[in-house]
Amino acid sequence: RALRESEQRLRLALEGGRMGRWEWDLRRDATFWDERVYELLGLDRCVPAASGVFFDLVDDRDRGTVRQLVDQALAEGENFHAEFRVRRLEGETPWLILRGKVIRDEDGGAIRMMGVMYDVTQRKQMEADLRRLNDQLEAEVQAQTEELKDTVDRLQDEVARRVQAESSLRKRSQMLEAFFQHTITPL
Repeated sequence: RALRESEQRLRLALEGGRMGRWEWDLRRDATFWDERVYELLGLDRCVPAASGVFFDLVDDRDRGTVRQLVDQALAEGENFHAEFRVRRLEGETPWLILRGKVIRDEDGGAIRMMGVMYDVTQRKQMEADLRRLNDQLEAEVQAQTEELKDTVDRLQDEVARRVQAESSLRKRSQMLEAFFQHTITPL
């Protein structure tokens, strides 16, 4: 009874978090996926759960990294975490997170992996949108900075022309003053 209640609480927590539960028995190469994992992977329940099926669904851009993280966790780690895209038959490419733990025997050998899987497509889309907006903002700031620099350059040129003109006027004024002082004789 306590075990059933515990399983029910776990199921409710997973449903609330929209997470799927998975297990991989490494000794028998037997895999279990709950209904949510099938949904996340875009598979029908008649497809047998298998590590090979899973890795085939991981997008080519992420497959090597996911395999490397799994191998690393099996060799030396306890916890496992990977973010990756999956290719669905409908053409969608959602982002998923796989979190798990490696269970070891008394000798330290990996015998099982188990964990959860959940969709982070919306978060990834928001991150991409934020990067795109940040890039746009940087481009706009760069353009405005260039425009401001051009304006400052034009103003500096104008100031230099005015200083030169003022200097030229001052020299002419002094020359005229000197000319009039010599040509006008006092009465």
